[in-house]
Amino acid sequence: MLLILIINVVLNAAHPAALPVANKMPRFAVAESLYLNNDLFMSERIFKEIAKSQPFDENNLNSINRLIDIAEKTGDKALFREILAFSKGLNKSKTDAHNSLLYAIGKHLLQTGDYKLAIDFLDTIDKKSTFYTKAVYIKGSCFAELKKYSEALINFETLAKMDNDHVAKDIKDAAILGKARMYVSQKSMIAPWPNIRE
Repeated sequence: MLLILIINVVLNAAHPAALPVANKMPRFAVAESLYLNNDLFMSERIFKEIAKSQPFDENNLNSINRLIDIAEKTGDKALFREILAFSKGLNKSKTDAHNSLLYAIGKHLLQTGDYKLAIDFLDTIDKKSTFYTKAVYIKGSCFAELKKYSEALINFETLAKMDNDHVAKDIKDAAILGKARMYVSQKSMIAPWPNIRE
């Protein structure tokens, strides 16, 4: 199996333009295999080819998602900017692959400190998606970092009160903890902490 993948990679790397669009799924499998074997350079190259190919489908979205993973692993800010520019032009879709991509971008933007842009991406996630509850938590965290405590509180309260299959216990617990932090943050803004002396 590994020998077949290596031959496929070598042949496809030599003549990627000659591959018909119908080969998107096998090429994704090859790129995924390379990614899982930590060959980020070759997998990035193939994922980029798939991401830019037509017609646009879930293989494109999954490839872009993997490119985000590669950008995070390698700390490649230029790759993430390229992904971000490309993702802004995507048509809105309600597929799980599209919502997964929006969530991955929002989460990465939270980690890099671009909170407002993260919220913009997370706001477009479909409410019926499995990624929606995670997006609400990330949005709450973004608002907290922006010191917009009332908006953060609304997101954490919404999540804490949600009762559906997509809300994991750990996310609810994190939302309750976030909610408590927002109350403490708001209270500390109103009155200073008491000066405790021994």
